[in-house]
Amino acid sequence: AIKEPDLYQCAVSINGVTNLVDLTRWMIREYLDEVGHESLSKEDVSPLYQADRITIPTLIIHAKDDSVVPYEHGEKMYKTMKRLNKDVTFKSLDTADHYFDTEQSRIEVLTALEAFLTKKLKK
Repeated sequence: AIKEPDLYQCAVSINGVTNLVDLTRWMIREYLDEVGHESLSKEDVSPLYQADRITIPTLIIHAKDDSVVPYEHGEKMYKTMKRLNKDVTFKSLDTADHYFDTEQSRIEVLTALEAFLTKKLKK
């Protein structure tokens, strides 16, 4: 959605990392060098800092109990895109984890995804 804005009709982020700066603050030190891009800053490759470049409808789904990518990533991305008047939808999952281990959480994700794609994809 950021690199090739004209290639897609819409985008979906499910428990996605949106801010490498915040993520690396709580990561184990041994992995820090593996995160990002060797010639670009973490801001340059973080969707949160590039949200103004997104021109297509976007669905952000994030689980509140995600222990891999903090919930704040999805929430901050949504708020940033709303502030920029982007076409963005946010689905918060109150009782799901990063992997959507329960049947109910998978149903919630797929239901939100189906509704969004049905509405946003051009036939």
